[in-house]
Amino acid sequence: MIGRSFGGVLDACAHNYPTETALVEGGSRLSYDQMLGRIRASGRALRGLGLRPGDRVALLLADSAALLEVMYGALWAGLTIVPLNARVALEDHVYMTGDAAARALVFDAANAERGHQILGGSDIELAIAIDDDAVPEGGHLLSRVTAEQSTGPGAPDVDLDAECWIQYTGGTTGSPKGVLYSHRTILSSLYSCALEFDVRPGEVTAHVAPLTHAGVIYVLPVWTRGGAQVVQGRFDPDKPLDAI
Repeated sequence: MIGRSFGGVLDACAHNYPTETALVEGGSRLSYDQMLGRIRASGRALRGLGLRPGDRVALLLADSAALLEVMYGALWAGLTIVPLNARVALEDHVYMTGDAAARALVFDAANAERGHQILGGSDIELAIAIDDDAVPEGGHLLSRVTAEQSTGPGAPDVDLDAECWIQYTGGTTGSPKGVLYSHRTILSSLYSCALEFDVRPGEVTAHVAPLTHAGVIYVLPVWTRGGAQVVQGRFDPDKPLDAI
């Protein structure tokens, strides 16, 4: 039986492996203390903007440390994430955010044009950009709202059967379908992945599949074993070979 929320599991990872490497991106290496500190600050910043458990946060971001900070920050804070596949059409993005009743959209410079288009065709209240030049009028810059936030532990108490994740299907048989997960169901699935994939202590994983889709299922299983994520952005066959 799962006895912790997503936030509780993440806090435990930082407690168990504080100085181990949690994430590698280019020449940057972040320990668990550093990475979880950023995740917590992001989660507290989202709550500081008025978001509460049950509110949906849509994410349109290229693979990066920033994506994991916001995605897991929202989960740590007890919010519901709606990861968006950057490759789908604008009408699908507008449909997904409307169907999920997303209150917030987070995007980066690489997806700024699409992010602004989604905002123009939806009722989303909060626009949050990762990069300064992507902030729309009336929007927020993530680094600005996280700057004063605590990075320490203390995930909010949430109902383990409350929703935390909406993953949209490909829509090959009609409109995309939102698959709703609770803390208990998604964590059960991810723990099962850790066992089935035989994730070993200290395992290092290079990510080439999108972290807003299938790639994300390997993140938490590796972190619960004290391993590291190597985030490589858009797929380039030379990058995984160099990383290995």
